Amino acid sequence: MKFLLIDFGASYIKPALYDNKKDELLTLDFIVSPFQNEDSIKKENLLNLLEGIVKKYEVEGIVICTILGGGWVNDIYYSWKSSNTDKKQHCLISGLFVNKDTYHIHTHHKGKNSNLKILGYIKNIPIYSSLGDTNCVIETLDIKNTDYIINIGTGSQIISKNNDDITIEAFFPAGRALLVFKNIFPNLFDVFKELTLEDIINSNLDVNLNVFPQSKKYNKGGNILNINENNFNIKNIASSIIKSLVIQYKEYINDVSKNNIKLTGGIPNKILLLKTVFEYYYPDHNIELTSNEITTHLGLIKYIKRYLQN
Repeated sequence: MKFLLIDFGASYIKPALYDNKKDELLTLDFIVSPFQNEDSIKKENLLNLLEGIVKKYEVEGIVICTILGGGWVNDIYYSWKSSNTDKKQHCLISGLFVNKDTYHIHTHHKGKNSNLKILGYIKNIPIYSSLGDTNCVIETLDIKNTDYIINIGTGSQIISKNNDDITIEAFFPAGRALLVFKNIFPNLFDVFKELTLEDIINSNLDVNLNVFPQSKKYNKGGNILNINENNFNIKNIASSIIKSLVIQYKEYINDVSKNNIKLTGGIPNKILLLKTVFEYYYPDHNIELTSNEITTHLGLIKYIKRYLQN
């Protein structure tokens, strides 16, 4: 049986073809997410988008995970990027099937269903319970009580475990904030690739990355402080941004029983220097890069094996 796995993120939609019998991930694609430039989407447009993706594949089922923190107001879904306070129903995909007998919301999206069952149909293909992207990352990682998981994507979270309880500290600014600075410095990510650890350590601009209202320490917006005539250049700006990104977690990394930090998400894979920077600023922890482009898909596969295995 072949499944279409879809990671519906804030920056990209990543459909992948999975052969359940062979246990192989056959293809992976990248599509710009509507939430990269907008904070909402109409139900009609969302359905058309999904139908356009599904029709490219010959599959017998669809399993999907999506961003968290959004909600529906009538026929418009407002993502976590939106400041709309009226949003009620929390699942992007479940909202498409609210009038169907199969409608339900998974516990990942604050619903009551904890397994995979048919939510509805797209192009006559069953789509199963919509999962949460962060939860799929958690499912993939074997989290120990000695671990901090720092997920750095469009947004960022610290995930930790105490006995059987998972804690998620969320809303750290990450990729979304970097894109704001990229508007002014278009080659910012190219500059990131050229930086060294010494550049980061010696950087001396104070960059506040909390540039959107949903970020953890937002207070009237972000800023760059300590600008002088001899230090305001793209290299120092880029270095200072990376430093600010890494050290923002320090006050939350305070459990002495946890000596591992595992980095996951798209940004550590895009900015490979991050692991070295974490090693410098968190010297009492073992730093491990655990993520790849299919982390969420591997989580989806685990749910398929658990609930849909023939």
